[in-house]
Amino acid sequence: MQIVDASAVLDLLLRTPRGERVHALLDRDDVWAPQLVEVEVCSALARLERAGKVPPERLTRAYDSWRTFPYTAVSLSALRDRAWLLRDSVRVADAFYVAAAVTLGAPLLTSDARLARSPVKGAAILLAQ
Repeated sequence: MQIVDASAVLDLLLRTPRGERVHALLDRDDVWAPQLVEVEVCSALARLERAGKVPPERLTRAYDSWRTFPYTAVSLSALRDRAWLLRDSVRVADAFYVAAAVTLGAPLLTSDARLARSPVKGAAILLAQ
């Protein structure tokens, strides 16, 4: 079992150099993420589109891949209290991913170096770089 955050998913979907590392580290048979990942991934893809940073065809492929990405969603309400307790250590959105890792006893895979350096006890955070 492995928790994945939106940064890792984006790198994977967009096939960035870090995405290759995510692919190598990802346990594709048992991927979990808080439901928040849906909002964060779609928001990031739209932001990249508006900024013109990624060609439209590449964004379309990434979005289509996201629609069929195999993962198990974790309810935000199941993570809310633990995430709230982490608010001083990480940004609140990241706290939901960390809370999932702690609650499920699984490592969190991220491309976010700041999150990987966070002082969070009880969570194994793997950085794809």
